[in-house]
Amino acid sequence: PTADNGLFLEFDYDAIEFKVLAALSGDETMLEALESGDPHLYMARLIWPDKKLTKEGKEREIAKKINFGVPFGGTPSRVAMETGLQVREAKKFFDIFWKTHPTLEEYYSSFPSEGWVYSPTGMKRWVNSIREAKNFPPQNTALIILLRALNELVWEMKRQGAAVNLTVHDSVLIDLPTGDYQRIAGIAKEILESVTFDWLPFKLTVSAKVGPNWGA
Repeated sequence: PTADNGLFLEFDYDAIEFKVLAALSGDETMLEALESGDPHLYMARLIWPDKKLTKEGKEREIAKKINFGVPFGGTPSRVAMETGLQVREAKKFFDIFWKTHPTLEEYYSSFPSEGWVYSPTGMKRWVNSIREAKNFPPQNTALIILLRALNELVWEMKRQGAAVNLTVHDSVLIDLPTGDYQRIAGIAKEILESVTFDWLPFKLTVSAKVGPNWGA
């Protein structure tokens, strides 16, 4: 941080692309997973219906990789590499995901492998693969939500003696002048969580990390 006793405060939108995709596709399983409060534990229970699962278990972490990998063009080999699963086992989990998310699969069937893809923000992108097509609407929407928040956040942080330093995907890094971060964090959180669209049925939430350096 700039000041000797300063801190870095990082906010990250919680599962924002998953939320956007659930809203755009109208997939009932994704919507129910979000309403449950823990979409990854919800997915884990679809994969292991007869097993007693907890938030701390490895099954939830695997399900998280499935939730963030499968809808956005990930592959079984990539998920296997990240989780230590066998590729055939990861493929089985992919099959379970698509079997339990038929509306999402139908939504994707309308996407071109080459051509224009449109975002609900009013933007469009020429894509050359179905993976690019799948990723553009939720990624672009997440970006626009963050940019809308920054329109207010940058100036408000300046008034508070802090500074917005950096954005990374759907997170923002704030440079705080002192260790008294709770008040400023509350202001930033309120701004970030206030952005929404009429078609988005979920309240956006952010998680915060604070430390003396970005790696702490």
